[in-house]
Amino acid sequence: MLGLSVSSASKLPLLASIKPSNRSRHNLQLSSPQNPNCEPLNHRLIHHLNVGHLHKAISTLDLMAQKGTHPDLTTYSLFLKSCIRSRNFQLGKLVHTHYLTHSQLHLNSLILNSLISLYSKSGDWAKAKSIFDDMGDLRDLVSWTAMVSCFANNDMGTEAIITFLQMLENGLCPNEYCFSAVIRACSNAETVPIGKMIFGFVIKSGYFEADVCVGCALIDMFVKGGGDVDLAYKVLEKMPEKNAVTWTLMITRFMQFGFPMEAVNLFLDMVLSEYVPDQFTFGGVISACAELELLNLGQQLHSWVIRTGLALDVCVACCLVDIKNLKERNLIKEAGCSWIEVENMVHKFHVGDTSHPLAQDIYYELNQLASKIKELGYVPDTDFVLHDVEDELKEQYLFQHSEKIAVAFGLISVSQPKPIRVFKNLRVCGDCHTAIKFISVARGREIVVRDSNRFHHFKNGTCSCNDYW
Repeated sequence: MLGLSVSSASKLPLLASIKPSNRSRHNLQLSSPQNPNCEPLNHRLIHHLNVGHLHKAISTLDLMAQKGTHPDLTTYSLFLKSCIRSRNFQLGKLVHTHYLTHSQLHLNSLILNSLISLYSKSGDWAKAKSIFDDMGDLRDLVSWTAMVSCFANNDMGTEAIITFLQMLENGLCPNEYCFSAVIRACSNAETVPIGKMIFGFVIKSGYFEADVCVGCALIDMFVKGGGDVDLAYKVLEKMPEKNAVTWTLMITRFMQFGFPMEAVNLFLDMVLSEYVPDQFTFGGVISACAELELLNLGQQLHSWVIRTGLALDVCVACCLVDIKNLKERNLIKEAGCSWIEVENMVHKFHVGDTSHPLAQDIYYELNQLASKIKELGYVPDTDFVLHDVEDELKEQYLFQHSEKIAVAFGLISVSQPKPIRVFKNLRVCGDCHTAIKFISVARGREIVVRDSNRFHHFKNGTCSCNDYW
Protein backbone atom coordinates (compact mmCIF):
# COMPACT_ATOMS: atom_id res chain seq x y z
CA MET A 1 0.00 0.00 0.00
CA LEU A 2 2.33 2.66 -1.38
CA GLY A 3 5.11 2.00 1.05
CA LEU A 4 2.78 2.22 4.05
CA SER A 5 3.28 -0.66 6.43
CA VAL A 6 0.33 -2.58 7.82
CA SER A 7 1.17 -1.22 11.24
CA SER A 8 1.14 2.34 9.92
CA ALA A 9 -2.18 1.94 8.16
CA SER A 10 -3.65 0.38 11.26
CA LYS A 11 -3.03 3.62 13.13
CA LEU A 12 -5.82 5.37 11.25
CA PRO A 13 -8.38 4.23 13.85
CA LEU A 14 -6.45 6.30 16.40
CA LEU A 15 -8.30 9.26 14.98
CA ALA A 16 -11.57 8.11 16.46
CA SER A 17 -10.15 8.08 19.97
CA ILE A 18 -8.34 11.42 19.93
CA LYS A 19 -9.98 14.16 21.93
CA PRO A 20 -10.29 17.72 20.62
CA SER A 21 -8.49 18.99 23.71
CA ASN A 22 -5.27 17.49 22.34
CA ARG A 23 -5.33 19.51 19.13
CA SER A 24 -2.38 21.69 20.12
CA ARG A 25 0.02 20.94 22.91
CA HIS A 26 2.25 23.98 22.58
CA ASN A 27 1.43 27.56 23.37
CA LEU A 28 3.03 30.12 21.07
CA GLN A 29 5.34 32.75 22.50
CA LEU A 30 4.17 35.79 20.58
CA SER A 31 6.17 38.42 22.37
CA SER A 32 9.72 38.92 23.44
CA PRO A 33 11.90 41.56 25.08
CA GLN A 34 12.14 44.51 22.69
CA ASN A 35 14.34 47.55 22.42
CA PRO A 36 11.86 50.44 22.85
CA ASN A 37 13.83 52.50 20.28
CA CYS A 38 12.76 50.11 17.52
CA GLU A 39 9.02 50.57 18.08
CA PRO A 40 8.51 53.40 15.50
CA LEU A 41 10.38 51.42 12.85
CA ASN A 42 8.48 48.28 13.76
CA HIS A 43 5.19 50.14 13.29
CA ARG A 44 6.43 51.53 9.97
CA LEU A 45 7.34 48.01 8.87
CA ILE A 46 3.89 46.71 9.80
CA HIS A 47 2.27 49.58 7.86
CA HIS A 48 4.25 48.72 4.70
CA LEU A 49 3.23 45.07 5.04
CA ASN A 50 -0.44 45.91 5.54
CA VAL A 51 -0.57 48.02 2.36
CA GLY A 52 1.47 45.50 0.36
CA HIS A 53 4.66 47.57 -0.07
CA LEU A 54 7.04 44.65 0.42
CA HIS A 55 10.14 46.34 -0.97
CA LYS A 56 9.67 49.33 1.35
CA ALA A 57 9.24 46.81 4.14
CA ILE A 58 12.56 45.11 3.35
CA SER A 59 14.25 48.55 3.27
CA THR A 60 12.84 49.26 6.72
CA LEU A 61 14.10 45.87 7.86
CA ASP A 62 17.61 46.76 6.68
CA LEU A 63 17.38 50.15 8.42
CA MET A 64 16.43 48.42 11.67
CA ALA A 65 19.45 46.12 11.33
CA GLN A 66 21.73 49.16 10.84
CA LYS A 67 20.36 50.65 14.07
CA GLY A 68 20.93 47.38 15.89
CA THR A 69 17.24 46.68 16.39
CA HIS A 70 14.91 44.03 15.05
CA PRO A 71 11.18 43.42 14.64
CA ASP A 72 9.28 41.31 17.09
CA LEU A 73 8.32 37.73 16.27
CA THR A 74 4.78 38.64 15.27
CA THR A 75 6.09 41.14 12.71
CA TYR A 76 8.56 38.62 11.28
CA SER A 77 5.69 36.16 10.91
CA LEU A 78 3.51 38.83 9.26
CA PHE A 79 6.36 39.61 6.84
CA LEU A 80 6.73 35.95 5.88
CA LYS A 81 2.99 35.53 5.40
CA SER A 82 2.89 38.64 3.19
CA CYS A 83 5.63 37.14 1.01
CA ILE A 84 3.72 33.85 0.80
CA ARG A 85 0.45 35.60 -0.05
CA SER A 86 2.09 37.61 -2.84
CA ARG A 87 4.12 34.54 -3.96
CA ASN A 88 7.29 36.59 -3.57
CA PHE A 89 9.22 33.58 -2.31
CA GLN A 90 12.65 35.03 -3.02
CA LEU A 91 11.91 37.97 -0.75
CA GLY A 92 10.59 35.58 1.88
CA LYS A 93 13.89 33.71 1.81
CA LEU A 94 15.71 37.03 2.28
CA VAL A 95 13.56 37.68 5.37
CA HIS A 96 14.53 34.22 6.65
CA THR A 97 18.21 35.02 6.11
CA HIS A 98 17.78 38.39 7.82
CA TYR A 99 16.13 36.70 10.79
CA LEU A 100 18.98 34.19 11.13
CA THR A 101 21.63 36.91 10.72
CA HIS A 102 20.29 39.75 12.85
CA SER A 103 17.64 38.52 15.24
CA GLN A 104 18.54 37.45 18.76
CA LEU A 105 15.06 36.03 19.29
CA HIS A 106 14.62 32.33 19.85
CA LEU A 107 12.88 30.44 17.08
CA ASN A 108 9.31 29.53 17.89
CA SER A 109 6.52 27.67 16.14
CA LEU A 110 4.94 30.89 14.82
CA ILE A 111 8.01 31.69 12.70
CA LEU A 112 8.87 28.08 11.87
CA ASN A 113 5.36 27.28 10.65
CA SER A 114 5.50 30.29 8.35
CA LEU A 115 8.87 29.12 7.03
CA ILE A 116 7.50 25.64 6.32
CA SER A 117 4.68 27.22 4.29
CA LEU A 118 7.12 29.53 2.50
CA TYR A 119 9.45 26.77 1.32
CA SER A 120 6.58 24.39 0.64
CA LYS A 121 4.80 26.81 -1.69
CA SER A 122 8.04 27.72 -3.41
CA GLY A 123 8.50 24.04 -4.31
CA ASP A 124 11.43 23.41 -1.96
CA TRP A 125 9.83 20.56 -0.02
CA ALA A 126 13.23 19.30 1.20
CA LYS A 127 13.96 22.62 2.98
CA ALA A 128 10.44 22.62 4.46
CA LYS A 129 10.97 19.06 5.71
CA SER A 130 14.35 20.01 7.20
CA ILE A 131 12.77 22.89 9.18
CA PHE A 132 9.94 20.62 10.29
CA ASP A 133 12.32 17.88 11.45
CA ASP A 134 14.44 20.36 13.43
CA MET A 135 11.41 21.75 15.29
CA GLY A 136 11.20 18.80 17.68
CA ASP A 137 8.79 19.55 20.52
CA LEU A 138 7.84 22.91 18.98
CA ARG A 139 5.74 21.11 16.38
CA ASP A 140 2.02 21.81 16.81
CA LEU A 141 -1.08 21.07 14.74
CA VAL A 142 -0.27 23.93 12.36
CA SER A 143 3.23 22.50 11.78
CA TRP A 144 1.94 19.01 11.01
CA THR A 145 -0.79 20.38 8.75
CA ALA A 146 1.72 22.54 6.87
CA MET A 147 3.93 19.50 6.29
CA VAL A 148 1.06 17.28 5.13
CA SER A 149 -0.02 20.08 2.79
CA CYS A 150 3.56 20.50 1.56
CA PHE A 151 3.77 16.87 0.49
CA ALA A 152 0.28 16.96 -1.03
CA ASN A 153 1.11 20.09 -3.07
CA ASN A 154 4.30 18.48 -4.37
CA ASP A 155 2.58 15.25 -5.52
CA MET A 156 4.10 13.21 -2.71
CA GLY A 157 0.95 11.47 -1.56
CA THR A 158 2.65 8.61 0.28
CA GLU A 159 4.78 10.99 2.35
CA ALA A 160 1.71 13.13 3.15
CA ILE A 161 -0.23 10.09 4.40
CA ILE A 162 2.71 8.83 6.48
CA THR A 163 3.12 12.31 8.04
CA PHE A 164 -0.61 12.36 8.82
CA LEU A 165 -0.34 8.98 10.57
CA GLN A 166 2.69 10.17 12.55
CA MET A 167 0.68 13.18 13.66
CA LEU A 168 -2.04 10.87 14.98
CA GLU A 169 0.61 8.91 16.89
CA ASN A 170 1.63 12.17 18.55
CA GLY A 171 -1.89 12.57 19.92
CA LEU A 172 -3.00 15.51 17.79
CA CYS A 173 -6.52 15.73 16.39
CA PRO A 174 -6.77 16.94 12.77
CA ASN A 175 -8.85 19.99 11.96
CA GLU A 176 -10.57 20.84 8.68
CA TYR A 177 -7.34 22.18 7.12
CA CYS A 178 -5.41 19.03 7.95
CA PHE A 179 -8.22 16.80 6.68
CA SER A 180 -8.38 18.78 3.43
CA ALA A 181 -4.62 18.45 2.93
CA VAL A 182 -4.42 14.68 3.49
CA ILE A 183 -7.51 14.05 1.34
CA ARG A 184 -5.85 16.01 -1.49
CA ALA A 185 -2.88 13.66 -1.09
CA CYS A 186 -5.18 10.71 -1.80
CA SER A 187 -6.13 11.91 -5.29
CA ASN A 188 -4.78 8.97 -7.28
CA ALA A 189 -6.09 5.47 -7.85
CA GLU A 190 -3.69 3.81 -5.40
CA THR A 191 -4.43 6.11 -2.47
CA VAL A 192 -8.19 6.59 -2.91
CA PRO A 193 -8.96 3.57 -0.62
CA ILE A 194 -7.01 5.31 2.18
CA GLY A 195 -8.82 8.54 1.37
CA LYS A 196 -12.16 6.76 1.78
CA MET A 197 -11.07 5.56 5.24
CA ILE A 198 -10.15 9.12 6.17
CA PHE A 199 -13.51 10.28 4.80
CA GLY A 200 -15.17 8.07 7.42
CA PHE A 201 -13.24 9.83 10.18
CA VAL A 202 -14.12 13.22 8.69
CA ILE A 203 -17.81 12.38 9.00
CA LYS A 204 -17.40 11.16 12.59
CA SER A 205 -15.52 14.32 13.54
CA GLY A 206 -18.26 16.55 12.13
CA TYR A 207 -16.03 18.49 9.72
CA PHE A 208 -17.83 17.25 6.59
CA GLU A 209 -20.99 19.01 7.71
CA ALA A 210 -19.19 22.15 8.81
CA ASP A 211 -16.52 22.87 6.21
CA VAL A 212 -16.77 23.47 2.46
CA CYS A 213 -13.02 22.97 1.93
CA VAL A 214 -13.19 19.35 3.09
CA GLY A 215 -16.07 18.70 0.69
CA CYS A 216 -14.12 20.23 -2.21
CA ALA A 217 -11.10 18.07 -1.39
CA LEU A 218 -13.31 14.96 -1.39
CA ILE A 219 -14.79 15.89 -4.79
CA ASP A 220 -11.27 16.26 -6.18
CA MET A 221 -10.19 12.95 -4.68
CA PHE A 222 -13.03 10.92 -6.16
CA VAL A 223 -12.80 12.51 -9.63
CA LYS A 224 -9.00 12.66 -9.94
CA GLY A 225 -8.53 9.26 -8.36
CA GLY A 226 -10.16 7.44 -11.25
CA GLY A 227 -13.11 9.42 -12.50
CA ASP A 228 -15.64 8.24 -9.91
CA VAL A 229 -18.13 10.95 -10.79
CA ASP A 230 -21.01 9.24 -9.00
CA LEU A 231 -19.28 9.40 -5.61
CA ALA A 232 -18.08 12.95 -6.23
CA TYR A 233 -21.60 14.04 -7.08
CA LYS A 234 -22.97 12.30 -3.97
CA VAL A 235 -20.48 14.31 -1.90
CA LEU A 236 -21.74 17.51 -3.53
CA GLU A 237 -25.37 16.54 -2.89
CA LYS A 238 -24.74 15.74 0.78
CA MET A 239 -22.71 18.84 1.55
CA PRO A 240 -24.93 20.92 3.88
CA GLU A 241 -23.04 24.09 3.01
CA LYS A 242 -22.43 24.85 -0.66
CA ASN A 243 -21.27 27.96 -2.45
CA ALA A 244 -20.53 29.04 -6.02
CA VAL A 245 -16.95 27.79 -5.65
CA THR A 246 -18.17 24.29 -4.79
CA TRP A 247 -20.45 24.10 -7.83
CA THR A 248 -17.80 25.56 -10.12
CA LEU A 249 -15.18 23.09 -8.89
CA MET A 250 -17.47 20.17 -9.73
CA ILE A 251 -18.29 21.61 -13.17
CA THR A 252 -14.64 22.20 -14.06
CA ARG A 253 -13.62 18.76 -12.78
CA PHE A 254 -16.33 17.17 -14.92
CA MET A 255 -14.84 18.93 -17.93
CA GLN A 256 -11.21 18.21 -17.11
CA PHE A 257 -11.89 14.49 -16.76
CA GLY A 258 -14.12 14.07 -19.79
CA PHE A 259 -17.71 14.43 -18.59
CA PRO A 260 -19.12 17.38 -20.58
CA MET A 261 -22.78 16.31 -20.35
CA GLU A 262 -22.55 16.04 -16.56
CA ALA A 263 -20.96 19.51 -16.49
CA VAL A 264 -23.90 21.00 -18.41
CA ASN A 265 -26.49 19.26 -16.23
CA LEU A 266 -24.73 20.39 -13.06
CA PHE A 267 -24.63 23.98 -14.32
CA LEU A 268 -28.40 23.87 -14.81
CA ASP A 269 -28.81 22.50 -11.27
CA MET A 270 -26.61 25.32 -9.98
CA VAL A 271 -28.72 27.98 -11.67
CA LEU A 272 -31.95 26.41 -10.39
CA SER A 273 -30.44 26.48 -6.89
CA GLU A 274 -30.01 30.27 -7.31
CA TYR A 275 -26.21 30.33 -7.14
CA VAL A 276 -24.58 33.00 -9.31
CA PRO A 277 -22.04 31.65 -11.85
CA ASP A 278 -18.71 33.43 -12.26
CA GLN A 279 -16.27 33.53 -15.16
CA PHE A 280 -14.80 30.14 -14.25
CA THR A 281 -18.25 28.54 -14.16
CA PHE A 282 -19.15 30.00 -17.54
CA GLY A 283 -15.79 28.97 -18.98
CA GLY A 284 -16.34 25.36 -17.93
CA VAL A 285 -19.93 25.03 -19.13
CA ILE A 286 -19.38 26.87 -22.44
CA SER A 287 -16.44 24.57 -23.13
CA ALA A 288 -18.77 21.62 -22.44
CA CYS A 289 -21.34 23.00 -24.90
CA ALA A 290 -18.65 23.30 -27.58
CA GLU A 291 -17.50 19.72 -27.02
CA LEU A 292 -21.06 18.37 -27.11
CA GLU A 293 -21.97 20.66 -30.03
CA LEU A 294 -24.89 22.11 -28.05
CA LEU A 295 -25.03 25.22 -30.20
CA ASN A 296 -28.38 26.56 -28.93
CA LEU A 297 -27.42 26.37 -25.26
CA GLY A 298 -23.99 27.79 -26.07
CA GLN A 299 -25.55 30.79 -27.79
CA GLN A 300 -27.89 31.37 -24.83
CA LEU A 301 -24.90 31.32 -22.48
CA HIS A 302 -23.11 33.72 -24.83
CA SER A 303 -25.98 36.21 -24.42
CA TRP A 304 -25.92 35.69 -20.66
CA VAL A 305 -22.22 36.45 -20.25
CA ILE A 306 -22.58 39.57 -22.39
CA ARG A 307 -25.32 40.82 -20.05
CA THR A 308 -23.19 40.08 -16.98
CA GLY A 309 -20.12 41.78 -18.45
CA LEU A 310 -17.99 38.62 -18.32
CA ALA A 311 -17.53 38.27 -22.08
CA LEU A 312 -14.22 40.15 -21.90
CA ASP A 313 -12.74 37.62 -19.47
CA VAL A 314 -9.95 35.68 -21.22
CA CYS A 315 -11.18 32.29 -19.98
CA VAL A 316 -14.74 32.93 -21.17
CA ALA A 317 -13.67 34.56 -24.44
CA CYS A 318 -11.57 31.55 -25.46
CA CYS A 319 -14.54 29.23 -24.92
CA LEU A 320 -16.86 31.57 -26.83
CA VAL A 321 -14.57 31.27 -29.84
CA ASP A 322 -15.28 27.52 -29.87
CA ILE A 323 -19.03 28.20 -29.87
CA LYS A 324 -18.70 30.81 -32.64
CA ASN A 325 -16.79 28.44 -34.88
CA LEU A 326 -18.87 25.37 -34.04
CA LYS A 327 -20.77 25.37 -37.34
CA GLU A 328 -17.84 26.56 -39.42
CA ARG A 329 -15.05 24.19 -38.48
CA ASN A 330 -14.28 21.21 -40.69
CA LEU A 331 -13.38 18.27 -38.53
CA ILE A 332 -10.74 15.88 -39.88
CA LYS A 333 -11.13 12.42 -38.43
CA GLU A 334 -8.13 11.56 -36.30
CA ALA A 335 -6.56 8.11 -36.55
CA GLY A 336 -7.57 6.02 -33.55
CA CYS A 337 -4.95 4.70 -31.15
CA SER A 338 -4.87 3.28 -27.64
CA TRP A 339 -2.08 3.08 -25.11
CA ILE A 340 -1.30 1.56 -21.75
CA GLU A 341 1.50 2.22 -19.27
CA VAL A 342 3.23 -0.82 -17.77
CA GLU A 343 6.27 -0.49 -15.49
CA ASN A 344 6.80 3.17 -16.44
CA MET A 345 6.77 2.41 -20.17
CA VAL A 346 3.98 3.48 -22.54
CA HIS A 347 2.85 0.90 -25.10
CA LYS A 348 0.87 2.38 -28.01
CA PHE A 349 -1.33 0.43 -30.42
CA HIS A 350 -3.18 1.23 -33.66
CA VAL A 351 -5.83 -0.80 -35.47
CA GLY A 352 -4.43 -4.18 -36.52
CA ASP A 353 -1.08 -3.34 -34.94
CA THR A 354 1.50 -6.16 -35.13
CA SER A 355 4.61 -4.09 -34.41
CA HIS A 356 4.82 -4.84 -30.68
CA PRO A 357 7.52 -7.35 -29.59
CA LEU A 358 4.81 -9.37 -27.83
CA ALA A 359 2.38 -9.20 -30.77
CA GLN A 360 2.16 -13.00 -31.03
CA ASP A 361 1.24 -13.33 -27.34
CA ILE A 362 -1.22 -10.44 -27.59
CA TYR A 363 -3.11 -11.96 -30.52
CA TYR A 364 -3.13 -15.38 -28.88
CA GLU A 365 -4.79 -13.76 -25.85
CA LEU A 366 -7.28 -11.99 -28.16
CA ASN A 367 -8.25 -15.30 -29.78
CA GLN A 368 -8.73 -16.88 -26.35
CA LEU A 369 -10.84 -13.92 -25.24
CA ALA A 370 -13.00 -14.06 -28.38
CA SER A 371 -13.92 -17.68 -27.71
CA LYS A 372 -14.47 -17.18 -23.99
CA ILE A 373 -16.70 -14.11 -24.16
CA LYS A 374 -18.83 -15.67 -26.90
CA GLU A 375 -19.53 -18.50 -24.46
CA LEU A 376 -20.67 -15.84 -21.97
CA GLY A 377 -23.13 -14.34 -24.46
CA TYR A 378 -21.10 -11.75 -26.39
CA VAL A 379 -22.40 -11.15 -29.92
CA PRO A 380 -20.05 -9.17 -32.21
CA ASP A 381 -21.66 -5.99 -33.54
CA THR A 382 -20.40 -6.01 -37.12
CA ASP A 383 -22.15 -2.70 -37.85
CA PHE A 384 -18.98 -1.08 -36.48
CA VAL A 385 -16.98 -2.53 -39.41
CA LEU A 386 -17.30 -0.31 -42.47
CA HIS A 387 -15.51 -2.66 -44.87
CA ASP A 388 -17.73 -4.53 -47.34
CA VAL A 389 -16.55 -8.05 -46.45
CA GLU A 390 -18.01 -11.29 -45.10
CA ASP A 391 -19.30 -11.34 -41.50
CA GLU A 392 -16.56 -13.74 -40.37
CA LEU A 393 -13.90 -11.35 -41.60
CA LYS A 394 -15.75 -8.44 -39.99
CA GLU A 395 -15.46 -10.24 -36.63
CA GLN A 396 -11.71 -10.52 -37.16
CA TYR A 397 -11.54 -6.80 -37.90
CA LEU A 398 -13.44 -6.06 -34.69
CA PHE A 399 -10.79 -7.87 -32.63
CA GLN A 400 -8.07 -5.78 -34.22
CA HIS A 401 -9.38 -2.53 -32.72
CA SER A 402 -6.69 -0.70 -30.79
CA GLU A 403 -8.52 -0.70 -27.43
CA LYS A 404 -8.98 -4.50 -27.54
CA ILE A 405 -5.29 -4.95 -28.37
CA ALA A 406 -4.29 -2.69 -25.46
CA VAL A 407 -6.60 -4.55 -23.06
CA ALA A 408 -5.19 -7.92 -24.18
CA PHE A 409 -1.66 -6.64 -23.63
CA GLY A 410 -2.68 -5.41 -20.18
CA LEU A 411 -4.09 -8.83 -19.29
CA ILE A 412 -0.80 -10.56 -20.04
CA SER A 413 1.37 -7.82 -18.52
CA VAL A 414 -0.39 -6.44 -15.42
CA SER A 415 -0.69 -8.80 -12.47
CA GLN A 416 -3.70 -9.15 -10.18
CA PRO A 417 -5.19 -7.28 -8.37
CA LYS A 418 -4.04 -4.15 -10.18
CA PRO A 419 -6.62 -2.68 -12.56
CA ILE A 420 -5.81 -2.47 -16.25
CA ARG A 421 -5.80 1.18 -17.37
CA VAL A 422 -6.12 1.90 -21.09
CA PHE A 423 -6.34 5.29 -22.79
CA LYS A 424 -7.79 6.05 -26.22
CA ASN A 425 -7.60 9.30 -28.18
CA LEU A 426 -11.09 8.82 -29.66
CA ARG A 427 -14.41 7.61 -28.32
CA VAL A 428 -14.42 3.86 -27.58
CA CYS A 429 -16.45 1.96 -30.18
CA GLY A 430 -19.73 0.30 -29.18
CA ASP A 431 -18.54 -3.24 -29.88
CA CYS A 432 -15.34 -2.74 -27.88
CA HIS A 433 -17.39 -1.33 -25.02
CA THR A 434 -19.59 -4.45 -24.98
CA ALA A 435 -16.64 -6.82 -25.41
CA ILE A 436 -14.67 -5.29 -22.53
CA LYS A 437 -17.66 -5.73 -20.22
CA PHE A 438 -17.59 -9.46 -21.01
CA ILE A 439 -13.78 -9.56 -20.72
CA SER A 440 -14.01 -8.14 -17.18
CA VAL A 441 -16.11 -11.19 -16.29
CA ALA A 442 -14.07 -13.72 -18.27
CA ARG A 443 -10.80 -12.71 -16.64
CA GLY A 444 -12.16 -11.41 -13.32
CA ARG A 445 -10.34 -8.11 -13.77
CA GLU A 446 -11.15 -4.45 -13.29
CA ILE A 447 -10.52 -2.54 -16.51
CA VAL A 448 -10.51 1.25 -16.79
CA VAL A 449 -10.69 2.83 -20.25
CA ARG A 450 -10.31 6.59 -20.62
CA ASP A 451 -11.55 7.67 -24.04
CA SER A 452 -12.05 11.17 -25.45
CA ASN A 453 -15.32 11.57 -23.55
CA ARG A 454 -15.01 9.97 -20.12
CA PHE A 455 -13.68 7.24 -17.86
CA HIS A 456 -15.22 3.78 -18.24
CA HIS A 457 -14.87 1.50 -15.21
CA PHE A 458 -15.54 -2.09 -16.26
CA LYS A 459 -16.07 -4.56 -13.44
CA ASN A 460 -18.11 -7.76 -13.16
CA GLY A 461 -19.70 -7.18 -16.55
CA THR A 462 -20.90 -3.61 -16.01
CA CYS A 463 -19.56 -0.16 -16.86
CA SER A 464 -19.70 2.98 -14.75
CA CYS A 465 -21.23 4.91 -17.67
CA ASN A 466 -24.35 2.70 -17.57
CA ASP A 467 -23.88 2.15 -21.31
CA TYR A 468 -24.26 5.86 -22.03
CA TRP A 469 -21.25 7.57 -23.50
